[in-house]
Amino acid sequence: MIKLLFIASIFFTYNFSQAQSFKVIKLSGKKAIVEVNDPTLISVNQTYNVGETTSAPAVGKGGKRENALAMNFSFINQTSPSVSLMTLSGNYLWNFKTYEVGPVLSLTNSSGGGVSTSTTEIGALGFYNFNPHKPGTETIFSILGQLTIGSGSGNSSTNISIGPNYKWFLLSSDHCFSFSALYKMSQASGTTVSGFLLTAGISTYF
Repeated sequence: MIKLLFIASIFFTYNFSQAQSFKVIKLSGKKAIVEVNDPTLISVNQTYNVGETTSAPAVGKGGKRENALAMNFSFINQTSPSVSLMTLSGNYLWNFKTYEVGPVLSLTNSSGGGVSTSTTEIGALGFYNFNPHKPGTETIFSILGQLTIGSGSGNSSTNISIGPNYKWFLLSSDHCFSFSALYKMSQASGTTVSGFLLTAGISTYF
């Protein structure tokens, strides 16, 4: 449990953001000719919000969204048998617009019957995006697939998770909320356990 809180505190206190910047070449009335550092992030006849800072202007479309750091959380309290499961996972993503892939690390704390155990899972996950994930897109619908190997309490397991995912860039153009409804199968010592899992988290793209 202490490990889960420690990782969460590191993630939420570290801020990743990149701003599109531009240089004004010529100004005539309300019209201006500008030079941008990445022309692929802007389009003709589109409106952008610009805020002056001491470093560089920030354009509303945000960063390139080529990479991401994400943190996800889930909690299950089942009554039969009486077990509470708390999982915190972190992952790094490479965004290729139609799909996103990267490594994942998760820690699960299980408590019930007076016994508490911890399990670590490491592996890879991927998203198939139904709409291209590019700068300026506010909502992303995806199918999430994840394969991990777990280790804890002297046992190892192979875990497969799959299900829909929804990303909502409510916080800013670079920070989004993420929600998933996953079906997870775990196999250990010849025994297969499966069930549904709801997760929520936050991602930072840069």
